[in-house]
Amino acid sequence: MAPKVSAHFAFAEFINNSGYTHVGWVGIMSLYAPSYALYGTDGILHIVEEIKDAERNAPRAMVWSMIFSGITSLLSALLIAFAPGNWPEYLGADLPWIPWIIDTLKSTAGGIAFISLTIVSLNFRTPINAIFFIVAAEMAIGLVVFGSDHAFEAIVSLGGVAIQIGYLIPVIMLLVSGRDCLPDNSAVSLGRFGKPINIASAIWSSLIIIMLCFPLYVPVTASSILNMNWAVLIIGALVLIILVDWVARGRFYYSL
Repeated sequence: MAPKVSAHFAFAEFINNSGYTHVGWVGIMSLYAPSYALYGTDGILHIVEEIKDAERNAPRAMVWSMIFSGITSLLSALLIAFAPGNWPEYLGADLPWIPWIIDTLKSTAGGIAFISLTIVSLNFRTPINAIFFIVAAEMAIGLVVFGSDHAFEAIVSLGGVAIQIGYLIPVIMLLVSGRDCLPDNSAVSLGRFGKPINIASAIWSSLIIIMLCFPLYVPVTASSILNMNWAVLIIGALVLIILVDWVARGRFYYSL
């Protein structure tokens, strides 16, 4: 339905609007948005108590979800690359994929996330779930924006870094303490590949954490302060609060 572009444009044309000059770093920064797609992998752990034979099926669900998601992501990337539409206009939008979906598919029905929230309640004949979701989200975000736009940007920039740190800590602890602490009779075992995978995971998480602490666009000046990434400031403040709490209170109740 959408007009196609050449294979050269899809695979060999690089567009850099970030302000960074090093091509390699721009390539790393391109992982900014895709890295968030990996954060849903541990979702299975939140319902593991309700899964039959969880020791075996939960790891399988995580692995197969990555395989199917990887295939879907590759197909989506190829679709976007060959049918970019009016991409210069999309880059200036707050949510570029929304106008792209509308222009490419020629339809707005079911084309965005949270479509399940549009289900209409039979009793009230209104989308109750959507109403509660929107009210709660707007109250939370609205209070932050009312205080400061910069505070809102800081909260947004913190999310990815905090989640990635949460992933990195158990991997580092496993590398430090050794994999001997894991059960021998596990239904799913990585075997001799466990340690190399842990090392690769630690390197990946460290790289993503560093990348997420950089602003998407440079330079960052007084006139372009909204380009600032406040993740470092927020993480640093949280670490400082934790250290102060440990010295003042925590060390009397816990032991390492």
